[in-house]
Amino acid sequence: MALATFPLNIFTTQRMFNDYGADDMRYGDICERRMKNEFGLTHISNVVDPWSMTRLHPFHNPQSRFAGAYAKPGEKLSPLECARLLFAEMQTT
Repeated sequence: MALATFPLNIFTTQRMFNDYGADDMRYGDICERRMKNEFGLTHISNVVDPWSMTRLHPFHNPQSRFAGAYAKPGEKLSPLECARLLFAEMQTT
C-alpha cells in the first residue's frame, strides 16, 4: 500500500476564486424587488441602508421605541464605503 504525501490535492474547481469574468460573477442573481418582496429583506443593517446607500442613525433602528420619529435622511455613501460598513457590522455581530 502506497503512503499518501501531504498536502494532497483531492479536488480543483474549473475556475479560480474571484473569477470576475465568470457568468455568475458578472451580474446579481436576484433583483432588489424580489429580495424585498419574496425574502423580506427590507431592513438589513442598523448602520447603513444598502438600498439607498445612506448611513442610518439610532432613530432608524426598528428596535428603538423612537423608530421613524426622526425623519432626517442620513449622509450618502459610496458603494465601497457602504460595503465596508456592512462587513464591519457583520464582523461585530
